[in-house]
Amino acid sequence: ASSASPDRARGELPTAPAPRRRSERWATMSVVRRDDIHGIAVSHRDVAGAPRVVMVHGTMDRASSLRKVARRLPDLDVTLYDRRGYGDSLGAGVAGTIDDHVDDLLDVMGDAPALVLGHSLGGIVALGAATRRPDLVTGVVAYEAPVSWSSWWPRSTAGSRAVEEHADDPE
Repeated sequence: ASSASPDRARGELPTAPAPRRRSERWATMSVVRRDDIHGIAVSHRDVAGAPRVVMVHGTMDRASSLRKVARRLPDLDVTLYDRRGYGDSLGAGVAGTIDDHVDDLLDVMGDAPALVLGHSLGGIVALGAATRRPDLVTGVVAYEAPVSWSSWWPRSTAGSRAVEEHADDPE
């Protein structure tokens, strides 16, 4: 006797559920609340008593690019935000320095400690926040962060230029 389902025995694939709109998929994970912090659009998925993760998107991206990652972390309290000048935070103006981005991340975090996951330039922002506030940033995941201080790193990337421009900043 075969253990395959009747559909598979006939060579058919099981049908997938109808796809949902992106906003519905995010909303079905848990309670989502939205905030505006100095013009910065912030989304929170609150999971009571869970560890907190704040995600920072990269250059030329937005918070929505990290929602797939957030959906795979259903047991965590997750905060996403559009950095100044991107996505729903266009009205907040443009952050002129890495320090401005770090200030914004720390404002988004408030007083609640969190692990910070940053992609690309967001990784540099996460590392900057951890350096400035090690009491608040419990850990950092810096995924594909530019490492322009390495001799092999290409000098022509936007992330490298942003870091290089502020390499002599005292903070």
